[in-house]
Amino acid sequence: MRTGWKTVALLGALGGWAGCGDDDGDAPIDAGSDATIEDAGGIDAWMRGDAGTTASWTVTVRDLISGNRLQLAEVCVVDVPQLPCAITDTEGRATLDVPIDLELQLRTTALRYVPTVTTYVSDAEPRSVGVDMPPNSALPLLGGRVEPGKGQLAFVVQNEAGDGLAGISATIDPASGTGPRFTDGSLPDDTLTATTEDGLGLFVNVDPGRVAMSFEGADCEPNEAWPSESGTLEVRVEAGSLMIVTARCATETSDAGVDGGSSDAGAGLDGGV
Repeated sequence: MRTGWKTVALLGALGGWAGCGDDDGDAPIDAGSDATIEDAGGIDAWMRGDAGTTASWTVTVRDLISGNRLQLAEVCVVDVPQLPCAITDTEGRATLDVPIDLELQLRTTALRYVPTVTTYVSDAEPRSVGVDMPPNSALPLLGGRVEPGKGQLAFVVQNEAGDGLAGISATIDPASGTGPRFTDGSLPDDTLTATTEDGLGLFVNVDPGRVAMSFEGADCEPNEAWPSESGTLEVRVEAGSLMIVTARCATETSDAGVDGGSSDAGAGLDGGV
């Protein structure tokens, strides 16, 4: 089983939380029993064969700013209504059946939080993934006016060890919205034209639909995203939601190995680290 917590410095554009924190000891937050929950249909009407072969994923949901785990958040596989959604427990965890060998997205919703969409390519293995949700109060920190009919697209570029990578710029096709905005020391800095060691960028008010993202400054591959024929990665942008994608990038250090060591030092690290 691949495990780990996704390193996302999204706080830079959305708030002031300066680290992903430890997965133990943080107090759960009740996301609200009156959170909007889409009707996935009666469980009795669902059969595993309706969605093909599935794998069991564990999804842990946390407040992006505080790091506290969120209870009663809903996690759904986008556009697969045959599969029931799952609700996080007191530890902020939910278990979800996910179709295998598929480009898919998970939509996580909770009362008072920005709907968050994460993007994956599934396989037959069980997986543990983390979702960091920004509260609605963080939206003004995106910069400018957040348009309800648009999506917000955040990306994180990492080296093979899972650390943020500096000096990377990005474009999206088709182009829309504004950005990317970059951060320095987890604070937005609109004078920047590439990532700092935070590795974070954000496109604001992107048109809904599938977009390709290309990176300049390193040879990058999709990590939590879809492969692309016209760019580095692709993602489907959803109106009113925050999309988060990650890419892993090769650098001269990682290609040559550190101190003459093996260049595959990061092998086996899960994209959720």
